[in-house]
Parts: sequence; C-alpha cells; structure tokens
Amino acid sequence: MGIILVIAHVLSTLAILGVNVFFDVGTQATGIAIATAISFINVLALKAHRNLNLFLHLSFLIFAVSISHFIYHSFYLERPLTLFLILIPYAASYLLRGWVTYLSIIFVIGFDLALHGHFTHDEPLLSASLVIELLFMPMVCGMLLLTRDQSLHTTRLAERQRKELDDRQTILDTANQMLSSVMKDIEQEQQGLQTKSSELKDVSQAVESLGTQIVSSTGEIESQVNVLSDALHDYAEGLRSRAAELEKLSNASESSVNSVNRCQSALQSAAESAANVQTANEEIQIAVDEISDLASQTNLLALNASIEAARAGQEGMGFAVVANEVRTLALRSKAIVDLISEKSTRAGKATDAIVQSIDQAEKTMTTTMAEVVNNRSTLTEMVQGILNKSHRASAIVEQAKQANKATDCTETLAGRSIDSAKNLKLLSSQLHDSSQRLGGLIQRSK
Repeated sequence: MGIILVIAHVLSTLAILGVNVFFDVGTQATGIAIATAISFINVLALKAHRNLNLFLHLSFLIFAVSISHFIYHSFYLERPLTLFLILIPYAASYLLRGWVTYLSIIFVIGFDLALHGHFTHDEPLLSASLVIELLFMPMVCGMLLLTRDQSLHTTRLAERQRKELDDRQTILDTANQMLSSVMKDIEQEQQGLQTKSSELKDVSQAVESLGTQIVSSTGEIESQVNVLSDALHDYAEGLRSRAAELEKLSNASESSVNSVNRCQSALQSAAESAANVQTANEEIQIAVDEISDLASQTNLLALNASIEAARAGQEGMGFAVVANEVRTLALRSKAIVDLISEKSTRAGKATDAIVQSIDQAEKTMTTTMAEVVNNRSTLTEMVQGILNKSHRASAIVEQAKQANKATDCTETLAGRSIDSAKNLKLLSSQLHDSSQRLGGLIQRSK
C-alpha cells in the first residue's frame, strides 16, 4: 500500500510539471484540474495511512500549488494573489504548527513575489517558478516535520515527566498513608502501655498493702504464739508443781481438786490462745491466696506487656525488657507466696495439734478430777499421769516455738513481698515514663 501511494504521489507531481511546461493555457488548465483531483485523492489515501506522514505533507503542498496554478490559468489572476491560496488548504491541515511553519511559508511567498515581480506573463519563467516551488516545498516540509517531531518529542517528554511526577506523588501519598496508619497503631499501643502501667501500679500498691497486712498479722500471730507458749510453759510447770504437791499431800484431795481446777482454767486459756492462733493462721492463708492471685495477674499483665512491646517493633525493645523484669518479679512473688502458704500450713497443723492436745489434756484433767474425788487411792497413778502430761505440755511448748519460727519466716517473706511490690511499682513508673517518651516521639513525628 505504501509503495502504491508513493507512485501515485510521483505521478501527480509529474502531471503538474508536464501540463505547465509542454501545453498551452487551455490544456494546462485541464491538466491542472486533473492533477488537482489526483492530488486530492492522494491526500485522502495518505491521510488514512499513518505511516507516510512525509508524503502526506508533500501531497498537501502539491494540492495547494495545483489549485494556485489552476486559478491563475483559468481566470488570469495575478501570480502573487494566487500564492496566498496556498495558505488556505495548508493551514487547514492542522498537521504543522508553530512559528517555523509561518516563517517558512512567508519565505516561499517572498521568493515567489521576487521571482515574478517583473516576469508576470513569461510562461517559461512561470514554469520555472513552479518547478522551484515543487523542489523547495519538500525541503520546507522536511524542516516543518523536523520541528513538529521535536515539538512532539518535547511534549511526550514533558508528559512522561509529568506522569513520573504523578507516580512519585502517588507513591509518596501511599507512603504517607502507611506511615499515618503505623503512627496510629503505635499511638494505640502507647495508650495500651499507659493502661498496663496504671494497672501494674495498682497491682503493686495492692501487693504492698497486703504485705503490710501480712506483716501486721504475723506480728499478732507471733504475739499469740508467745502467749500460748508461755501459757503452756506455765501449764507444764504447774503440772510438775501439782504433781509434787500431790505426792506430798496425797490426802489433801480438796487442795488437789482446786489445783486441777486451776490447771483446767489454764488449759481453757491455752485453748482460747490456740483458737486465736488458728484464726490468725486462716487470715494469713486468705492473704496468701490474694497475693497468689495478684502474682498471677501480674504475670499475665507482664505477658500482655511483652506481646504489646513485640508488636511495637524496635520502639518496644525497652518495654520488652521492663515487661520481662515485671514477669520475673511476679514469678518471684508467686514463689514467695507458695513458701508462705507452706509455712502457714505447717503452722496451722502445729496449732491444730496444740488444740487437740489441749482438748485431750482438758478431758484428761476432768477425768482426773473425778478420779481424785471418787478414788483417792489412785492418786499416785494420777501424779504419774500428770507428770506425763507435763512432758507432753513441754513438747507442745516446743511445737509452739516451731510455730513461732514459722511466723518469723512468714514475716520475712512478707517483707520480701513488700520489697518486690516496691520494685514492681518502680518498674511500672519506668514503663509509664517509656510510654510517655514514645508518645512524645509520636507527636514529633506528626
């Protein structure tokens, strides 16, 4: 298709040259009309074929020149006037724009005016002028095409740069949106850390308060155990004293009965002291259970803080260390609570043994009183029984001393729990400070 269009273009050009050189005026007019029609058809064909832009421009030029010469030979108009008709179809093509186009056309018009100013009716010179136009116009067309291609290249380059700028702006907008989303997530994590810090602070205060209560309770238990130990010691001494008196005054049954009554009163007092010790031990167990629950909650909060710090990424490394330390303290508190619970259980068992021994001694004393009243002959055996009970009372005193040591250990562990609570409170403050610093970084990043 391209070769056929090129051949048609050449034939139309030769036809225009032929009718201007070899034929008379009438024949020239007819030939130019035919060449003009061929050139117009060639323009339409080249317009549809986008790959032959150069020949399309040449066809427009030939078409314009053909119209110019046709008007001249048909109506005998002045040559300079007909040249202006070249501008009409050429400007209507909208294929070439810019100041270079207009300067080139003006140059052609000026050249034509200079050539024909004095030779208006000289046909050979007219033909020579036409040949010069046909030879010069392709050169002008090439210049115009070069200018148009450069303009198109500049336009495409500017369009590509604008597209690149738009793409970069889109990337920047996406990055800003992602950064904004990340900052919102970090801000939420920072608020969560502040909440966890407040909760840890409350837990540490509760642990410290419970530790203080345990210290106070262990002090009361120690006092009760001391009273019980003193009572049991007095009881044992009384038993030994009463046994000696019974050996010396085997016939003084009434005095023996009174002594037994006093012993029974002492046993009742000891039983009451043991009951108080048992009640205090139960309170300690309740406090220990509360501390154990708080330690478990603290461990859970520390685990949550570790998870939140891991989600925060590099910014949460400091929080992970703090959370790990909090978890360690929680585990230590749990171990201390378990030890307190064990000691409290041992103290409770010792107290139960004391109560059982006192009950058994009281029952025995009641039986002994009946035996003293009913059968004084068995007084010697009763004295021996009293001595045995004195030994048992001494053993109970030793158990009370062991219980006292257990309460001392409980008090020590409670003191450690208070220290752990203070450390937990300090770590909570550090976590809060770190959260505040993270909030400051978020604000500065905005």
